[in-house]
Amino acid sequence: MIENATSPDTNLSVIDVLRTASILHFEGAKEECQEHLEHEMLESEALLVLAVAREQHLENLAQTASSVVKWKFQEAVLDADLSQIPVEVMAQVLESDCINLPGKEESLILSAVARWCKHQELSLESNNEDLKKVLSEVHLPLLLKTVRFKLIPPEIVDTFKAKLPYQTGRKFLESVLVHLKGGVAAPPGMSKGIAIKCGTQAQYFSFDTKVSVFAHYSAVSAKF
Repeated sequence: MIENATSPDTNLSVIDVLRTASILHFEGAKEECQEHLEHEMLESEALLVLAVAREQHLENLAQTASSVVKWKFQEAVLDADLSQIPVEVMAQVLESDCINLPGKEESLILSAVARWCKHQELSLESNNEDLKKVLSEVHLPLLLKTVRFKLIPPEIVDTFKAKLPYQTGRKFLESVLVHLKGGVAAPPGMSKGIAIKCGTQAQYFSFDTKVSVFAHYSAVSAKF
């Protein structure tokens, strides 16, 4: 059945069947789809498979997809369609310390954040200002906190800031740049990091690790 539903270039039909079978509790079809994807997963679709596996609580498939995404980051994230990827899944991937970054360039995480935001924005209706606000004030800061800015030259961060279409993100990066250039000391009792006001929320941002402790983070939530 699976072989007849796919082509060598895509598993999208299998991913759709898997989601439907999981929702309707068609266990036989669900298991067959999982087995196919675990053995025939395309790198360009691995992130979407991860999102569906997380959504449907398919842990074995999620682990397989996560491994592919982290090892084949260029193909799975930087060259893939990110329009259907929830922010939570994107953040979980980007905050990992096990990503195989081409050339070990941490700035590629910034590139991934920018691509995700662009794909999400293009998928929204032009007049949907509420979701655009959530994208710029909630989701973008959530993704930016996964970046280890201390490993990125300030001039690259500055270039990225100039191209960012969202004011909240630009303010976030302005604070990061001031800290990286030695203009601001860490908060009392916190040796590595800085408190940054992002939108209406305050957060503590760590520069040496991908761990960030949010203070009273926004209660606004939305899924695209």
